[in-house]
Amino acid sequence: ENLRIFNSSAFQFLWEFALGMLLAERYRHEGYRFWEQPSGRLLACGISGMALMAGMAIFGGASGKVFNDIPAALGFGALTAFAYRSCGTDTLLGKLFIRIGVVSLELYLLHMLVFAVALRLIEHVTGQPAGFFITLSISMPLTMLAASVFSRLQKPIAARFSAMSKLRPQSPLDGR
Repeated sequence: ENLRIFNSSAFQFLWEFALGMLLAERYRHEGYRFWEQPSGRLLACGISGMALMAGMAIFGGASGKVFNDIPAALGFGALTAFAYRSCGTDTLLGKLFIRIGVVSLELYLLHMLVFAVALRLIEHVTGQPAGFFITLSISMPLTMLAASVFSRLQKPIAARFSAMSKLRPQSPLDGR
């Protein structure tokens, strides 16, 4: 019941990906920019999404935990757009948002690994079970550091693969 394995399935990720693609489609073809909604609407959507996410997780049982990622995405997305608009790009918080966006894939890939290592390390050093918030406060900056390093290391590799893909023969299907 406490494990989130149920919502780590390919179908759930496909569902979330489809939602992102729908937003991208609306942005690309209709010019819809959800982040340009009025601040009050962003705040209301953010709070509603977060409340629905929490309610589904607390009261919805296993099904609520499986499907609460959609309202979570709405809530986090709207609150992030609201906060980003409120603080601007010249503030420390705005620069932090930009930096997190630059390494967001790396953060996603590394966050659980760094959290698990920090949890085990704290327990090993102290001989006590590590508290969630202590582990989180240690693992968050370490994850950001690891993501930044990983991002810098992979960029030359990605550039080389990109250059190599331009040299490959074209398939008849490439024009579709």
